[in-house]
Amino acid sequence: MLPPAGPFAAVQTAFQANKPATLAYYQTPAGGGLSLAAAEEAVVEGYHTSVAPFCSVAARAFFSQL
Repeated sequence: MLPPAGPFAAVQTAFQANKPATLAYYQTPAGGGLSLAAAEEAVVEGYHTSVAPFCSVAARAFFSQL
């Protein structure tokens, strides 16, 4: 994975931190107490939902430059 760079580096950094945090959450009792394999599957299945906030921030920042 490439390190975050450019005008959206902060958004990229937040996005990269989201996956491990989400994976860890799914393994807690509040997140369902899933096994590692089940938590990984849940992260993949919910990918577009979990990245939506980061995508929205990047899109707004990009279009505000026009």
